[in-house]
Amino acid sequence: MRTIEYKAGKVRYVNRQVRECTFMMTPPVKRKDIQMRSLFKTNVVKFMMSVAVALLLSMALMGTVGTVHAATSGGNASQLITRITIGLNADCSSVPNTPQAHAILTQHHLCGYGKSGPDTIVYGNCGSLSIYLYDHGGGYLQWRGEITSSLGPFVNAQYNGDLDNDTTGQFGSVSRNSGVVFTSDWLDIFPRYTPHSQMYGDIYFAKDLLWWGLTCTSNGYVWSSVYVR
Repeated sequence: MRTIEYKAGKVRYVNRQVRECTFMMTPPVKRKDIQMRSLFKTNVVKFMMSVAVALLLSMALMGTVGTVHAATSGGNASQLITRITIGLNADCSSVPNTPQAHAILTQHHLCGYGKSGPDTIVYGNCGSLSIYLYDHGGGYLQWRGEITSSLGPFVNAQYNGDLDNDTTGQFGSVSRNSGVVFTSDWLDIFPRYTPHSQMYGDIYFAKDLLWWGLTCTSNGYVWSSVYVR
């Protein structure tokens, strides 16, 4: 035999097979309760919208920082650490006695031409020398030495320098030559496998031979340092 009891808005079924089974009987809804629930839902929606906006703003900021971080140190992308540039000076002892050379030197006021006479030696800038080392990723260093000219193309460029591993204490020399070229910008690139090392490189001497006969040389040295992962 089954008994049904009504108690506090619940119905309880009792019989031999089912010991207890309950379900809620919905009580009558008052108008005031409807207004309160509507106000509550409105506030909840406004709160959730404000949370969503704040979350989107924070994600946007995190994305900007992450992009900057990835661009500078993420993945295997090359990372420029230090770049040093100095000027190349005209070697006035090598001035060729040609109308072209005299005209160019006079135009740029070099080696005394266009000033107080060709016998006055005045050194001036005729290009640049740069070095910059990259952590290229995967344990590789990328060396970049660059020579440029501001007085027209050169037909040959060369430089001497050092490449040292400060972590292991190993030291090495670098001697590079462009061979025969006709350019105003020679970028010399080569890799070196040196994982987990602090590397140091410098160029202490460089020169180029301009197509019209003047030689430009470095006055000083350039250096760069980078940690290779």
